[in-house]
Amino acid sequence: MSRGRGRNLFNRSGQGTLEFIVTIPLYLLLFFLVLYMGLYMWMQIVSSVALHDGVRVTAETGNVGQGYARAQTILHAGLGGLANGPGSTLVIYANPTARGVQGRIDYSWRTELVGFGLTPLRVRASSFARLERFYGGPPGGIE
Repeated sequence: MSRGRGRNLFNRSGQGTLEFIVTIPLYLLLFFLVLYMGLYMWMQIVSSVALHDGVRVTAETGNVGQGYARAQTILHAGLGGLANGPGSTLVIYANPTARGVQGRIDYSWRTELVGFGLTPLRVRASSFARLERFYGGPPGGIE
């Protein structure tokens, strides 16, 4: 009778199931971290491109409203509803002393992945473009 019990101690029929149950949370965590970082990189790229294009349009046309509208269009096309996050700031303005246009973007999104309250994704970017005009030189001399 003791011989039959000894055989059951070395039976490995459920080992694969146990290893799967132990490792699946680690794989899910890794998957969601990759997803989270991919979302952050996508938001950073779209925001940077939108700001740069808005500043470029403003420098070409001289109209801040057109540049701002262009940046908003790209943000909404690339990010959808995330482009209207709370605490979002998009600023484009002409800088006459530097003869250019500057802009900055600071967006913050609160994400919820599978019920976990993760830290907000914060995207920041800045851009500068020279105004598309001919200048004979600075006010006090030649460039």
